[in-house]
Amino acid sequence: MKKLLIFAVLLMGGYALSACDDDDNNADNNGNLFCGDGIVTNDGVLSEECDDGEANEDAPNACRTDCSLPACGDGITDDATPYGEECDEGENNGESPNACRTDCSLPACGDGITDDATPYGEECDLGIDDNSNDPNQCRPDCLLPFCGDGIVDDASPYNEMCDTGDELSNETPNACRTGCVLPSCGDSVRDTGYLDAFGNLVEEACDDGNTDDNDGCSSNCQIELGWSCTVGAGTAPDVCVAGCGNGILSVGIEGCDDGNAINNDGCNAACEVEPGWTCTQDSPSVCTPGCGDGLVRGAEACDDGNLLNNDGCSSTCQVETGWSCLSGEPSGCSPVCGDGLLVGSELTAGHCDDGNAVSGDGCTACLVDAGWSCSGTPSGCNAICGDGVIIAGEEVCDGVSLNGNDCTDFGYANAGNLQCAADCLSFSYAGCMPVCGNGTAEPGEVCDDGFTDACGTCNATCTGPGSGSVCGDGALCPETEACDDNNVVAGDGCSPTCTVE
Repeated sequence: MKKLLIFAVLLMGGYALSACDDDDNNADNNGNLFCGDGIVTNDGVLSEECDDGEANEDAPNACRTDCSLPACGDGITDDATPYGEECDEGENNGESPNACRTDCSLPACGDGITDDATPYGEECDLGIDDNSNDPNQCRPDCLLPFCGDGIVDDASPYNEMCDTGDELSNETPNACRTGCVLPSCGDSVRDTGYLDAFGNLVEEACDDGNTDDNDGCSSNCQIELGWSCTVGAGTAPDVCVAGCGNGILSVGIEGCDDGNAINNDGCNAACEVEPGWTCTQDSPSVCTPGCGDGLVRGAEACDDGNLLNNDGCSSTCQVETGWSCLSGEPSGCSPVCGDGLLVGSELTAGHCDDGNAVSGDGCTACLVDAGWSCSGTPSGCNAICGDGVIIAGEEVCDGVSLNGNDCTDFGYANAGNLQCAADCLSFSYAGCMPVCGNGTAEPGEVCDDGFTDACGTCNATCTGPGSGSVCGDGALCPETEACDDNNVVAGDGCSPTCTVE
């Protein structure tokens, strides 16, 4: 409505002007012109680039309301010919990322400015002349190099060793891996032939997913001696198994390998060290019983749980001379009684071994009998003389023990003081006193005629013959005379033969 009013006013004014302006020579003829009158005026007063009258508008591709032509930088995107603007942000136009350019063109890949915002999404932009598919360069589509684009970008930060595009694989042997790295030992794929970073041909015999030695697959992916390896499926590593019983020790897997699959020889059929054995870490392993562990194994005749000698089971686990060992574990060893050897407890006081099993001979069950002493090897035993104990068959008496005897048992008239000889093998009769004149020739007497005179057959001390009797000498000799009256006259009561008349 407002525009119609303006048009009416202008129209009426034109008629008025026409009424008073009949030619073009009036001095103030152009003073009535204005922007928007539809007349492009450039008279020094007005400087119009265009004038579309009522069509003047500050809109795309229109003559502006100040009668200027559309221009890049006026903030209006004039996209029609001849302007051809793609954008116009006015004072914000510039050569900075994501901005409308100073020539009112949109950001474009190849203009040398990295426009990373939507919808441009550029990762780089070196300019149309420098963007390329060469290694390590910004790509023609303004994207950075990436693993899988088929170009080997080996510089930092890409550090690609290979790039086969869509053929990257972590499962295919000899293929460039998905991280654009070369196949390598320890990546779980058995690669049968690839060139490493130095151009060397690498042929893996196994790949168990690591670069450790002594697990069947070595640090350079070769099958280790004594092992066998099977290929893993997909990305699964190879599985390596130690060859138990081949005599080759797989350290860390096998405890031993003695070259066979026999049990009870120290290294069992699973290549484990058996209880009671020790095995060397050699190939093949040499296994020996663990002498001193209380377990009887292999060539051990005994094992008493220690490495001491002289206790029946030696430090080499052999039964020592003079001993016997039970079959239990640990071995219980004891001296052999009756073998004539003194070992172990037989060496202590009160013990002996006389080489026999006879009782009562001084050494019974390898214990010294009461009243005996034993020494030497084998033990020689003797009754102890002087201890007051009479050993039958060995002693007749011992000290004050006379076995019930006294002097009368040996021909004396009285008990006397019978004594035991110093060797306990006989008696001493020094304390047994003979009685001269008792008619018994006792020990110590030469004779005893029953009288204590010397006129008989025995003298007065019983030590020799008597002097004999003389009838008529006045000395009565009871042995032969009933009387002796100092004569040999008959009829005086004592006959000439010294008998009573």
